Amino acid sequence: MASSYHGEPQEEEDTFEYHIQDDFDASILTPAQLVMLYELQKEYPGSAKTSLARRIRLELIKDRAELEGREVTKYEFNVAYDLKEVMDWAPPLQLEDL
Repeated sequence: MASSYHGEPQEEEDTFEYHIQDDFDASILTPAQLVMLYELQKEYPGSAKTSLARRIRLELIKDRAELEGREVTKYEFNVAYDLKEVMDWAPPLQLEDL
């Protein structure tokens, strides 16, 4: 006797996008970093704001370390990645103009 299995009607398939919760607090970014965030969102529309903000901050500390002729420290990396405090830095040439 042949029987066929007809399971429950399948609900709409869950995708990874449904499980992403981006509890991003934009107050940890400076106005210039917010502009960069919105530009990156246009370029990478599927990316979470948290990931893009980390990318901005990591580039910031890399630029700073490079200009100072040193490597990025583990502490700097952790602060940039944690997104718990404002992180800003202006190159010395920009400070001279103030």
